[in-house]
Amino acid sequence: MSSDNALIDLILSRSSVAPRRLGAPGPSAAQIDTLIACALTAPDHGAIRPWRFLRVPAEHRDVLAEAFVAAKLEVEPDASDVAVERARKKAHKEPETIVVIFRPDPAHPVVPVQEQAMSVGAACENILLAAEAMGFGGMLLSGAEVTTQALRRTFHLEEGEELVGFIGIGTVVNPPGPKDRPAVAGHLATWTP
Repeated sequence: MSSDNALIDLILSRSSVAPRRLGAPGPSAAQIDTLIACALTAPDHGAIRPWRFLRVPAEHRDVLAEAFVAAKLEVEPDASDVAVERARKKAHKEPETIVVIFRPDPAHPVVPVQEQAMSVGAACENILLAAEAMGFGGMLLSGAEVTTQALRRTFHLEEGEELVGFIGIGTVVNPPGPKDRPAVAGHLATWTP
């Protein structure tokens, strides 16, 4: 499916690119600022801005690696040496890592937490779309480890905050194969009362 609109074509062709397929260069500091500016345009009922983003600089990747190891061992205390080393290497795979933190306001009188969570998802999608428009690839990564105390401590999560995951961004050095897309008809019906 394609259109006569570059933005729509970008959205239709967007695909997650795993960190193992990414290499240098990653986005510049100015480009990272633009990615976050794009995140801030996400639908956000009540202008709650229920998110926090952290950039992980290269000089802190070893600290992140040890946090990933601690999180892996918290989830899987009997993890093999291979699994532990795999967790450690995750911190060094992509050129840029953006940490995504959800900051819900459960007491908001109008906007339920579910809607706030959708805003964070939209912000992440805006980052990924903007990165692709800049010529990069990326992916939002999560997993059981995002709920660990090890990562809560690492990123200084406050009471009520949740770690959503990590957006890895870089130059696509090993493109993934074509992706099958589902048919629209299987996901859209006409409502009848």
